[in-house]
Amino acid sequence: MISPAKLMLNLFDKGATTMDIRPVETDTDYHTALEEIESLMTAAPDSPDGERLDVLVTLVEAYENKH
Repeated sequence: MISPAKLMLNLFDKGATTMDIRPVETDTDYHTALEEIESLMTAAPDSPDGERLDVLVTLVEAYENKH
C-alpha cells in the first residue's frame, strides 16, 4: 500500500468523475499540487472541486510532514 504522503491526484484530468492518484515523488509533483490547490480555493465544499481540494490538501500536508 502506498502511504498518503506519496499520493496526489492526477492533475491532468480535472473533468473526471473519479479521482486518479499517483505517487508524489518529486519537488515538481509537489509544486504542481500546490498550484492546483490555489486554483481550487474558492470551490464549494460539497462540490467535486471542493472534494478534490480536500484530498489534495490532505496529501500535500502528509508529504510536507514527511519531507
